Amino acid sequence: MHRLLLALSLCLLVACHQDDAPTPVPVAVTPPEAALKASVDLLGRGDFAGFWQHALPPADFAKLKADWQRRPGMLDDADRRRLDAALAGLGRDGADKKLWTGISPFVLHFERDYREQMPLTIGVFQSIAMTGIGSARSLTTAQKALAREAVLALGPWAQAAPWGDVAAAHKAIDIAVAAGKDLQYPADGRPADFDTSMRNQQLAFNAVVDMAHLYNLDLDAMFASAHTQVLENTEASARVRLLYTLVDRPLSIDIAMVREDGHWYDRDLLESVRSTHDDIVHGVGADVPAAPLTSAR
Repeated sequence: MHRLLLALSLCLLVACHQDDAPTPVPVAVTPPEAALKASVDLLGRGDFAGFWQHALPPADFAKLKADWQRRPGMLDDADRRRLDAALAGLGRDGADKKLWTGISPFVLHFERDYREQMPLTIGVFQSIAMTGIGSARSLTTAQKALAREAVLALGPWAQAAPWGDVAAAHKAIDIAVAAGKDLQYPADGRPADFDTSMRNQQLAFNAVVDMAHLYNLDLDAMFASAHTQVLENTEASARVRLLYTLVDRPLSIDIAMVREDGHWYDRDLLESVRSTHDDIVHGVGADVPAAPLTSAR
């Protein structure tokens, strides 16, 4: 009987104080345009690891890291190995002299022998780039359109760039060699794990940005110009326009966003990562054998 009275007393006490309980504070949701802008800012800093962590839900990010060495890349295995070997060569003794020997005829004789050929040369490169963009299965229609616009925007810059500047060429070589010395590759020739790949990509990205400055291409300004515009927001999905300027040419792309667990993500990117993971799980398109994430690079 005493226990029953005690239980009833406790129930009454809880009931009397229910109104005094603190009201749960709603979790703030970053709007879709801010989530997209944050992704662009991370890319602009070369923080590719941070980008992937921000751009994917935690479970998908974990799967991406686990899948990384088995994800099909833009290059086949033989071409990837050749590229890795070439980049690794940048860190070897005498790499700066070897690079200068290779490019010096072009640099020293640019004004005399190459300047007039630049429009034709650039046209050929643009044509090759357009063909590659058109056949890229990983790009959406909107992404292909944006890539084509970027290629066209870079044409006038490439024609006016000071390719014959000897001092700029030597500085560019110094930047490339410094980055090459810090790049890491697995001794067994396998693809790098996620963390090593992200570090290598950041080093390469920073080197490209620094070299571009030498030739009057300000990629920092491109990222700084990026801003967003909300076109539609249903609270479950949204469409956001990303606008930026590349070499004085305004560019834009519309991004479909989806909301999951209170966060906004690029729908196409998320679907692509999930589709690739499913293919790897089922053995479809996994052109690289499974490798432990602890492999040293």
